[in-house]
Amino acid sequence: MKKWSNWGVALLTLSAGLPSYAQYATDALRFSEIYQSGTARFQSIGGNHASLGGDVSVITSNPAGLGFYNRSEMNVSAGLTSINTNSNYIGQGTTDSKLNPNLSQFAFVFAGTENSSRRKWRRSSWGISYSRQQSFQNTFMYGGLNTESAMVDRAIDDANYYDYSLADLENDFDNNYAYSLPAAYYQLYMLDPTSQDGPPYIRFDDDAQGISPSRQTGAFDAKGANTQWTIAYGGNYDNRLYIGGSVGLTRIKYNYVHTFRDDFTLSGSPIRSSVYDEELKVNGSGVNASLGVIYKPNRTFQVGVNLTTPTYTWISETFSELISADNDFIELAPNDFDYRLTSPFRGSLGGTFFAGTNGFITGTLEFVGYQGMGLNTTMLSSSQNAEFKKNNRSEITNTYRNVVNARVGGEYRMGNANLRAGLAYLMDPYKEQLDGISRDRIIPSLGAGFRTERFYMDLSGSYVGYKSIYTPYVLDQYAFYDATIKNNRVNVVLSVGTYF
Repeated sequence: MKKWSNWGVALLTLSAGLPSYAQYATDALRFSEIYQSGTARFQSIGGNHASLGGDVSVITSNPAGLGFYNRSEMNVSAGLTSINTNSNYIGQGTTDSKLNPNLSQFAFVFAGTENSSRRKWRRSSWGISYSRQQSFQNTFMYGGLNTESAMVDRAIDDANYYDYSLADLENDFDNNYAYSLPAAYYQLYMLDPTSQDGPPYIRFDDDAQGISPSRQTGAFDAKGANTQWTIAYGGNYDNRLYIGGSVGLTRIKYNYVHTFRDDFTLSGSPIRSSVYDEELKVNGSGVNASLGVIYKPNRTFQVGVNLTTPTYTWISETFSELISADNDFIELAPNDFDYRLTSPFRGSLGGTFFAGTNGFITGTLEFVGYQGMGLNTTMLSSSQNAEFKKNNRSEITNTYRNVVNARVGGEYRMGNANLRAGLAYLMDPYKEQLDGISRDRIIPSLGAGFRTERFYMDLSGSYVGYKSIYTPYVLDQYAFYDATIKNNRVNVVLSVGTYF
């Protein structure tokens, strides 16, 4: 993902309406998609939450569920995620993998005392939790022989598009940094002018024999998570109507490092290899609120609704690039940018059927309004911010759609032991399939648990497999290639808790 290289190019991009907006629209989606979260119990039944109570996951999912509590509880949930990827780039396959241990949830519920049976308002409870709402962990490698282009061609495209003169390239460099991609490659003698004025520019190895083929390799590694501290309150009215609300404080930490190498040794090129390194660091803080209701008309059925406001997040990011040619390297000036992200509104509706003390079956429909996402910034002038906001809104509404996800799950009880299973179907948020790839997610899950009067332990496992596309660079004049990536993730969560 190419961020703005400097403010001069940034403002040119704003005025020209080039696809830089798509990068921030993509960020909006990345920081808004939530697959499954909560305790092992809730994750094993497909992430259902709208109409169930009596689990600490309701603090963040439907706080009305706190009204079912008649005793206090503490819960710790630890997770282990296995990530395996298989990429194909120019006909060559490459595999990669990593394990990520994490803290899925830590929560307390403080149950109030029951009021007199003559009062309709029976009891209420408070809850506080730390939960992992999203994981940004990812890793993949790719590689292949490219006879058509190299990373340097991206700088040549920029230089020719913006009609850089030689003086421009010299002015975009000092002893510390380059301030544009073309200036960096020019100083490394990989971008050559065709005249004393400069443009058009050609590659260092462009001659009558054609350009040098490149053995290309890339490695991408991402870390981070979207976590939330939540405080919630829920009450019980006449053991039929349960009402609750919550306030969440979110924290986003995201970091990726991408290294791309061109090896020109196959043709005896004067420059043997070139490496492009980029790193993005993102930190953000946000706030949201939820309101939930569960209604229980009889002992065998209950229905629930939960509404969650958009999360308003203030984000700061730093984007860095480093380019090397053989033993020489040049660092581009880091780009710092602050903006505010408005995530989608969410609403869920669910129902649960109980088979006495033998267990239950539950289902949830979840609306996610991706078209309502928005971005703005205070780092530009008012007119430029208006243009930034307008173009991002246009990119979001033209690219994404609102979706309705479906979740179903159940629990079978055998004394103190429980068996659970679930399935979640998450709709593709894109209006059109990109590169012919559907981004629908189907997440099957299984789990088991053991409970006594004072203690419980639950274990869950879920799997998601999907395809994605990664494009290391995009060109106007030459052919470029995508890496097609098969992603396989297994998430295991262990929850332990006690009542007090």
